[in-house]
Amino acid sequence: MEEPLNKILSELQYLDTGQKELKRCTCNLEKGHKELISCIDNVEKGQKELLNRTENLNKGQELLISGQQEIKDLIEQTASLMTENFTTIRKDIKALYSKKSKK
Repeated sequence: MEEPLNKILSELQYLDTGQKELKRCTCNLEKGHKELISCIDNVEKGQKELLNRTENLNKGQELLISGQQEIKDLIEQTASLMTENFTTIRKDIKALYSKKSKK
């Protein structure tokens, strides 16, 4: 009778040890799950930050394009004004030479 009882006690100890091991593994699994959730949160935060930076880059690119267009417009206006000024200067020089020639 003592032998079956020892066998039962031994089996109960194995069950107890197995249960403790299972609890430990469950705790480790829960820790890993929390770490995974934390990592996913960090990825989502990084993704949002990337989206914000991309939006800012797009806004900056739009500003650059409009600034470049303004510069092009200014160059065109300046070129037109310089052409008009050179034309006027040439006319004035011709007028001066023609007055000197007549004298």
